[in-house]
Amino acid sequence: MARYLVTGGTGFLGRRLVRCLNIQGHSATVLTRHPGAYGQVAGDIMAPDLGLGDLDLPLKGVWHLAAMLDLGQDRDGTVYRTNTEGTRYVVDYCLRRRLPLYYCSTAYTLGRNAYERSKAAAEDMIRTSGVPAVVFKPGILIAARGNANPRDTRGFYQFVRLMARVHHRAELVRRKIEGTLRLPVIEPLLRIRGQPEAFANLLPVDMAAQFMVNHLAVGRTYYVTNPKPPTLAELAEWVGEAILLRIQVHPDFKATPIEAVLGRLTRSFNPYLWGDVLQSDLPSGEPPVTRDLIQQSITRSLLSL
Repeated sequence: MARYLVTGGTGFLGRRLVRCLNIQGHSATVLTRHPGAYGQVAGDIMAPDLGLGDLDLPLKGVWHLAAMLDLGQDRDGTVYRTNTEGTRYVVDYCLRRRLPLYYCSTAYTLGRNAYERSKAAAEDMIRTSGVPAVVFKPGILIAARGNANPRDTRGFYQFVRLMARVHHRAELVRRKIEGTLRLPVIEPLLRIRGQPEAFANLLPVDMAAQFMVNHLAVGRTYYVTNPKPPTLAELAEWVGEAILLRIQVHPDFKATPIEAVLGRLTRSFNPYLWGDVLQSDLPSGEPPVTRDLIQQSITRSLLSL
């Protein structure tokens, strides 16, 4: 049985990866600033020796998943600093103990925001450090069938929740006006600026975690992405059916006031609405993302609204 240290083991991907390690007979020790469960140890990726001090753990390797995922402007540099300096401390920890590093980056490292730049810089750092490493580059992770959690509100779910909230508030106003003026009921429509034929590289998180624990050959970089992703037009249709709203993706249009509000709220997601063709190291086969999976996942994620 191999024992691994896992940073970010309490996160969206980390929880599933720890579970996969345990299922395969390995042991995972989760590094966290606030340990509160069995298998967790107090530490911090922003501290020398990861805040572990003299604690000597008999490890087979280190999984580094901890990161700050924020696609915004990063005005104070926290995102970039956390994702680069934190990775440097993890690399130093592995080098001193001669441990392999299993690093979770992202498939999106084109430098369009601080998050992408920080992940690209961390990858470069790892490759030049001399540490034996595997780099995983996942796409946009979503919950697996039946496992969506209302607490999972970042990334894809954050975008959907923003649409649902804007639509809900607009619908209340629209119905009040229609009722007062006795206007005919109009089907609500929300347009999003983007390329409808572009691919939305969504991948169930359990599939990503399982792939990662099965591919530990150091010196490799793996694209943990969907080999058959849906288009944005398909995704808009599926999401719209789940939140009872007609959604269309257009490259150019004159926005209504409501669409303008949504555009401002979701501006950090704009770079991902025009299409990134990503390679994939997952075997091709039946598409892992379907209408049913998306709608079930969204319904569960909106329970806390």
